Amino acid sequence: KAPRYSKFGGAVEAIDNGEKGATVTLQNMGTMQLPVLLRLTFADGSVENVKLPVEAWNLGDTFVYRVKNGKKVVRAQVDPDMLLPDTDRTNNGRELR
Repeated sequence: KAPRYSKFGGAVEAIDNGEKGATVTLQNMGTMQLPVLLRLTFADGSVENVKLPVEAWNLGDTFVYRVKNGKKVVRAQVDPDMLLPDTDRTNNGRELR
C-alpha cells in the first residue's frame, strides 16, 4: 500500500470590493481544520492582521470574511509568516492589480 499523506493549508480564492464592503473568500485545502491568520493590505497602504479561529470552518471548506473597516482590499494572504504546515503555498495570497 502507498502511504497516505495529509494535505494542509488554506488558500485565498477571491477578493471582492463590492458596494456593501470588501469580502475575502478563503478555502481550506487540507484534510485538517486549522486556525487562520489573514493579512489584509488596503488601497491606502495600511495593513491589518485578522486571526480567525478554527471554528471558521464549521460550516464547510469555504469561509467568506467580511472586512469591517470599509476600506478597499488590494492584497490578502493566509499564514503570511509561514507558521502552519502547508502542502502548497502558491495559493496563499491574492493581489488585485
